[in-house]
Amino acid sequence: MIKLSKNSKVFVPCPAGVVTGGVELLHQLVDFLRRNNVDAYIFYFGEKPHGIPAAYEKYNILISENIYDSDENVVVLPEIIFNWVYKFKKVQFILWWLSVDNFFYAGASISDIFKFNMKLGLKTARRRLKKLLLIKQNEFKDSISVAYLKKLDVINAYQSAYAQHFLYNSNMNCVLPLTDYINSEYYSDNIDFNVKEDIVAYNPAKGLKFTNRLISKMRNIKFIPIQNMNRKQVCDLLKKAKVYIDFGNHPGKDRLPREAALAGCIIITGKNGAARFFEDIPINSYYKMDRNIRNIDMICGRIIDSIQNYSVRIGDMDYYRDLILHEKQKFECEIRKIFDIRIK
Repeated sequence: MIKLSKNSKVFVPCPAGVVTGGVELLHQLVDFLRRNNVDAYIFYFGEKPHGIPAAYEKYNILISENIYDSDENVVVLPEIIFNWVYKFKKVQFILWWLSVDNFFYAGASISDIFKFNMKLGLKTARRRLKKLLLIKQNEFKDSISVAYLKKLDVINAYQSAYAQHFLYNSNMNCVLPLTDYINSEYYSDNIDFNVKEDIVAYNPAKGLKFTNRLISKMRNIKFIPIQNMNRKQVCDLLKKAKVYIDFGNHPGKDRLPREAALAGCIIITGKNGAARFFEDIPINSYYKMDRNIRNIDMICGRIIDSIQNYSVRIGDMDYYRDLILHEKQKFECEIRKIFDIRIK
């Protein structure tokens, strides 16, 4: 549990000028803390403009230009900058595992990156490590190892069951849930069946090579990529689509599958990363298939079945949608527990 005094400040470092699900979550944390009388701040880092992005102006946010190293203060580090633990000697740390995979691609040591990718095979591990070395050849001097993190007296907060599983298997200290919630401002509790079309939406930023194989086999089905769209355009597309597919790596409990479920899409995924955990994507195994060439025909069959029998199949998503609609309450309870915030 974090120890807050009347003089405590909470700092949440955040990449500047970025609008993603993980970045919104950092703002949501600060917003909740400030609304509960905790002196919390976003600390923007990076070379982009340091103003609050327009998408997050609705949150109660204050920006700090500095992080003050005091034993009364708290720093919440997202996984991409865990090596910042080297920068401060006194603060209380929360290591927030928003993603497992992104830790290994952003700040982990070379040996840990290699071990992580070995699960996918020796050739894959070597290829990915070589690619990372070319991109980040001068950055590994500041990397941090899992072995070092295990020694720290910190809270390890997990956003997904995938991360929880990793932390338990790594014997990390003080493992606690700090999940997230979907901003549902563009969605309603009810699905408008009248606007639904035979559309399959997908995220071209993840698993595109495999998705393209599906598209090439199903030329009579309309696939629409979610790209170059603002938030409202994404929501409008998902409200029209009957199916959302995601055969990416699922480094954490991703937002797009949940937004698609809220919008009334049938969700079909692979089993990589968080997708293999029912807690993270709680859908029937009928809708989860390994990202394997041998499964192409079966996956195509499930997509066609979901479109043709949409009015029946959509009921299989009710449990998932209900959980998503209650995520905010769960998230706020988790924050109260970690920061010992009493309900008044």
